[in-house]
Amino acid sequence: GIPANSWNLAVQCFASICYHHSTLLADLDVECPLRHAPVFRDIPEEFKNRAKVAFPWNKTRDTPKFNGIPPHVLHIAKMEELEKKIESMEDNLMKRITDEMESRGFSSTEYKTSSMKDVFTSVIEDLTKELRHELKEVKESVRNHRRDFTSDLAEVEPISLNT
Repeated sequence: GIPANSWNLAVQCFASICYHHSTLLADLDVECPLRHAPVFRDIPEEFKNRAKVAFPWNKTRDTPKFNGIPPHVLHIAKMEELEKKIESMEDNLMKRITDEMESRGFSSTEYKTSSMKDVFTSVIEDLTKELRHELKEVKESVRNHRRDFTSDLAEVEPISLNT
């Protein structure tokens, strides 16, 4: 694309050509290259009619405020101001991201080791409780089965091997 400052210059030149079109048409030599250029030759009438000079007494909403400072100096100052704001935003954003990461432990070498250890300990304790409970049930089942088996054996008549 065209750099912004070059584009602004081209727009200003085009506006000037539109505003002075009738004078240039009357005063330029027939062989003048500008007269034959499309930028001069093919200007729509509505553009020629819109190009106006506004003075403080007949200004429009598009008329720049008159303050004695050339417009290009104001534009440069605005650009500098925007540059500083962007740099400030970048610094603030990086600081916020860094602060958030530090609060979550990303920048520390232990990476929230204690909280991770607590989670693992909790999971291990839960698994241990489950295993103990299941082991207790298995032991109870074995005891009950052994008791039943022993009582069943007591009821069985002994078999004599001597015939």
